[in-house]
Amino acid sequence: MPKLFEGAYTALATPFTEAGAVDFDALGVLVDRQVHAGTAGIALLVTTGEWPTVRTEEARRIIRHAVARAGGRIQVIAGLGSNDTARSVEAAMAAGDLGLDGFLVTCPYYNKPSQAGLYEHHMRLADAAAVPLILYNIAGRSGVNITKDTMLRLADHDMIAGVKEASGNFDQIMDVIAGAPDGFSVLCGDDDMTFAMMAHGGAGVISTVGNLVPDDVVALVAALDAGDLPTARRLHNRLLPLMRGCMMETNPIPVKTALAWKGLIRETFRLPITPMQPENRPIWQALLAEYGFLGHAKDVAA
Repeated sequence: MPKLFEGAYTALATPFTEAGAVDFDALGVLVDRQVHAGTAGIALLVTTGEWPTVRTEEARRIIRHAVARAGGRIQVIAGLGSNDTARSVEAAMAAGDLGLDGFLVTCPYYNKPSQAGLYEHHMRLADAAAVPLILYNIAGRSGVNITKDTMLRLADHDMIAGVKEASGNFDQIMDVIAGAPDGFSVLCGDDDMTFAMMAHGGAGVISTVGNLVPDDVVALVAALDAGDLPTARRLHNRLLPLMRGCMMETNPIPVKTALAWKGLIRETFRLPITPMQPENRPIWQALLAEYGFLGHAKDVAA
């Protein structure tokens, strides 16, 4: 059974105007960059997209705008889940009307359900979903981990097509890759683990650093998919400082700061996310300049 989701995806940042509204013009430019880079798709309204501060109607407009801009050239998935199963079911039922290719479902956060609760939550969503689901296992933000056994039970559902794995537990990830049914995609959720996960059979990545250098992430994933480990290792080692830099402050602060320095978006966040701390700005600027992301050095420390 072929996988529905594989390759290099970018967890897209949500650009805002100086007044804090969604900047749809800038959003279109960001989508175009991903299309031109040859990414498999974009993931809207996830951590990098500041989804907790995006209101429901804004989310619908963001999705419709991105879907129209992508024009079927790449896949568009979006994170629309919550820690309320009933509300998440409503979103899953509406996902098809928005033109999405997939629905990224984060673990219920704060409630900290048991494995039985996690299983029932995701099964309810899968039974109601209008488009395939990708589970999002990120214990560091949700407070709960979907264990290997629960993940593999869920993987048998026809509407659960994969998982974005950001648990950080590589033993568990390897077991899921080995035990998952054909057609179930294990996608990396931590950029710096892409090489290792795909070398063990992972299907791709939903990348943060892909906001900055989508071409290089596409090249890394293509080399891994082709089994060209020397090329993949070289690309991984080159990207690694940038991958780590993207996490030097809370995501998406570094990514959006870099995109703003590049002139692609405004350096605007919604509280409680704040601009990059002054002491980190020259460090991040130097990393970006060394990589070649910034065309020339400039003073951005203020």
